[in-house]
Amino acid sequence: MLILGALIVVVALVLVRLVDLSDSTYSGVCAGLLGVGALILTVRGWRATNRMLRERQHEPSREPR
Repeated sequence: MLILGALIVVVALVLVRLVDLSDSTYSGVCAGLLGVGALILTVRGWRATNRMLRERQHEPSREPR
């Protein structure tokens, strides 16, 4: 998330100086970057959670005696 936030800040600050875009296009690019980044982070988190669940289900039961 930290890398995504830094990337959004860099794009937001650099894009306005390099290219002459309308306000709606500029906002769309920044929002699109945020949306794609959030989707990627969500999928990675979901996959990690499922992996941990599978690992936990395959562990031998540790019942107290």
